[in-house]
Amino acid sequence: ATPAAFIAGFKYYGYFLLELLRSNIKLSIITLSPSLPIEPGIVKVRTKLKSNMGRLMLANTITLTPGTLSVELADEFIYVHWVKVEATLIVIAAAIAGMAFLLALFRFVKGPSAADRVVAFDVLTIISISGIVLVALVDGRGIYLDVALVYALLSFLGVIVIARYLERNA
Repeated sequence: ATPAAFIAGFKYYGYFLLELLRSNIKLSIITLSPSLPIEPGIVKVRTKLKSNMGRLMLANTITLTPGTLSVELADEFIYVHWVKVEATLIVIAAAIAGMAFLLALFRFVKGPSAADRVVAFDVLTIISISGIVLVALVDGRGIYLDVALVYALLSFLGVIVIARYLERNA
């Protein structure tokens, strides 16, 4: 074993302990909630680990984490049962959309040209539409999809009008 392997091992165990603490807190909140907001499901997770021992250690680590259970190991995939599947995926999607929104907002404010701002505005509206669809998914209400569709059409028309205006004045 090399010093780098020991350092990697300490990082892994530190990360695991942090996630263990987080999952204990989250599962305690879910368990103590009067409505018991669970949404169980099995998720197929791809791993890039090459060795069988590495995959087995990852599966055992997942099983040790409250609210998760490794159900099956199949090649590079681990099938994991989660107590609250939807929330985890929604949080990841919202975080990615939030980061993309901030980057597009920066380009909208910074420019440097009007065309850059138009493209950034279009990206901002697409991300906003994605957010509305995400809300529709979480709430399970189809009316939000109608709102997203109307917003998309208006956004498309708005970008065309702005592009024509810029083309004429260029």
